[in-house]
Amino acid sequence: MVNELNDAVPIDLPVEREDTANWGKVLYRKEPAERRPAKARFAPYYLWDNRATGETLVWVKTEK
Repeated sequence: MVNELNDAVPIDLPVEREDTANWGKVLYRKEPAERRPAKARFAPYYLWDNRATGETLVWVKTEK
């Protein structure tokens, strides 16, 4: 998969993802969504949309 990133090295981290597949069409619920293990892949930002190499800050939500 490194070739997909033009030899850039991604960072893969274990995360939890909210699973709302069984929630139906209800807008608000009293109980939180169940969480399941997942993987987050972080790649250099300049690769996202043919941007040039440079300093960038990207925010990642850690808690709800």
